[in-house]
Amino acid sequence: MCEGKYILFRGLSLEKRDWVYGDIIQPNLSDPLRNRYRTMFIRCHDTSSTIQVDPLTVGQFTGILDKNKIKIFEGDKIFNVDNLYYDGIIYYYQGSFGLDLLYDLVFIELSGFSKESLELLEVIGNKYI
Repeated sequence: MCEGKYILFRGLSLEKRDWVYGDIIQPNLSDPLRNRYRTMFIRCHDTSSTIQVDPLTVGQFTGILDKNKIKIFEGDKIFNVDNLYYDGIIYYYQGSFGLDLLYDLVFIELSGFSKESLELLEVIGNKYI
């Protein structure tokens, strides 16, 4: 049995253009064909199937749920229902998740938010679709 931190990723499937959730499977980087096209796959947790995804859309789950109990991933557009100051897109930067504000060149680490502030965040979309 696996112990430790559970990491979840998502990406848009190339075939159906819908979200796929699971583990990232890195391509064999020594294979020139796969490396050339930057092929990436996600192994789904619920079906154990492996699906090719657009590597530009792959994002990691932050470990945080929004006010509606929706998982927040890298690339999600976030709205703060109480304070417009925290509208932005979730990014992973230098070892931490943060919010890149839409109207300013500022990166705010999510770890610096209070529990009450995190509970006011709402996913309103993502930067990919």
